[in-house]
Amino acid sequence: MISQALKRVVRATLDYPLETCLTTQQRFRLGRHILNRAAGENNGDPRCNGESLVRDQACRHLAGRPVIVFDIGANVGDWSLDISRRLTPGSTIYAFEPCGGTFERLCRRTAARPANIDIVPVRAGCGASQGHASLHVHGELAGSNSVFDRQTLHDARPATTEDIVVCQVDAFCRERGVAEIDVMKLDVEGAELDVLAGCRQQLARQAIGCIQFEYGGTWIDAKRFLMEAFSLLQPLGYTLGKIHPAGVRFQSRYEASHENFQYANWLAVREDWRAAFRD
Repeated sequence: MISQALKRVVRATLDYPLETCLTTQQRFRLGRHILNRAAGENNGDPRCNGESLVRDQACRHLAGRPVIVFDIGANVGDWSLDISRRLTPGSTIYAFEPCGGTFERLCRRTAARPANIDIVPVRAGCGASQGHASLHVHGELAGSNSVFDRQTLHDARPATTEDIVVCQVDAFCRERGVAEIDVMKLDVEGAELDVLAGCRQQLARQAIGCIQFEYGGTWIDAKRFLMEAFSLLQPLGYTLGKIHPAGVRFQSRYEASHENFQYANWLAVREDWRAAFRD
């Protein structure tokens, strides 16, 4: 009933002679906003873009046992703190953040975590191999900091560079004795595929249950394609889907139409996780 009423409102809005009350630019922005919401794109608010919904569905799937969570690209810890309040006591979150100033804020904020959840800040980025890299820093707490020179950020302040440690997830798991990662979140501004390449051993063993990763214009700067994520993950038994406000729309295969470089979050899940998410 509600959906039919909404359809009528949207149809009436689009059919109205908007040129009588809106400028050309305003009409374009309205149309783009409607298109973005329908496609699940360019919406950075976790409360209404589907991220919070997916987080809660994942936590329900994990309820009743301590788990291991990797927050890669943790920034100041918002995501880590949000999920920590929904996990079973005894769970551990490893929060990776390479930028020095941002890492200090992360440590202060995560010190206020729930007493029965361990949040371990790790001052490092993650990548295909162990080593060092130059981080392009647009601001101490900026979400746009990246190992790639962000040519697509036309309105960002000029970046400085900071030498950072890069760790490989497979090597980190061996060193820390992590046998399985239940949930892994990637927000690494274009380096998502490099992080996944560093998880190849874990992925081959299907030792990661659920992976959320960002896709968008940052992948232009990285010169990478969503097709590569499908090519890496599907043969290893993972199903991929785009996160929408109402849930996850899983895809049986890669389509060229997916490759639009518009900001969105995607999910890759092991088969035993598939039913945890609304399609």
